[in-house]
Amino acid sequence: MLVVVASRSDTAARALCERAPPGTAQLLSWRDLSTTGWRYYSDPDDGRDGAVIGGRPTSTAEISAVVTRCPAVPPHELGHIVPADRTYVAAEMTALLVAWLTRLRCPVLNRPRDGCLCGPRWPPERWTMLATSLGLRAVPVARRAMPGLAPSITRTAAPPGFKLHTVTVVGPHAHASGDPSDAMADAAVTLARAAGVTLLKTEFAVRGSEYWFLGAGLDVDLAAAPAADALLATV
Repeated sequence: MLVVVASRSDTAARALCERAPPGTAQLLSWRDLSTTGWRYYSDPDDGRDGAVIGGRPTSTAEISAVVTRCPAVPPHELGHIVPADRTYVAAEMTALLVAWLTRLRCPVLNRPRDGCLCGPRWPPERWTMLATSLGLRAVPVARRAMPGLAPSITRTAAPPGFKLHTVTVVGPHAHASGDPSDAMADAAVTLARAAGVTLLKTEFAVRGSEYWFLGAGLDVDLAAAPAADALLATV
């Protein structure tokens, strides 16, 4: 069974579960984390760990893969918890998920990193630095900070005539709404591998056979057919 860790309000997560064959995908919501049935033991090999998924106690042996859709449990979505306790409970739920997802032996797209449930929550500058270190041409990015104001991120405009192209990496393969060039698809997969993730959205500025790296992130659109079908095929 594919488990999708996400908010009940996440339409893309629900769409992915509905796209899967009946009984093969289930949403793990924040309310599940408040339901009796969770078991987490210090010995990872004793086989007693268990979870509650879709309101049902579930053995980890039943889970074939996990997709994580949120960097942390958001306190404002814990409507079943008294307001004064929501921040604390959200932090505890996030900590439980970090431990649980890290230890699962099945594929986890993406595994927690630095306290973030869905992989490295890097700023644009770091993605650009990684891309250029791999030899990709990148549109420059700059962060401006003014006293009393939140920092703002700007990018130098791509050369005239370039168009935006999004390439989604799922495992070892790259997918897009159109047909990305082999070089651009390979660049997206190489970037994901270097970042240590198996699910990644990358953006490029494209003109003919030329392409420039624009950015990357973990907010993959799982409602889109290419990425959703590729993900379901891996599990």
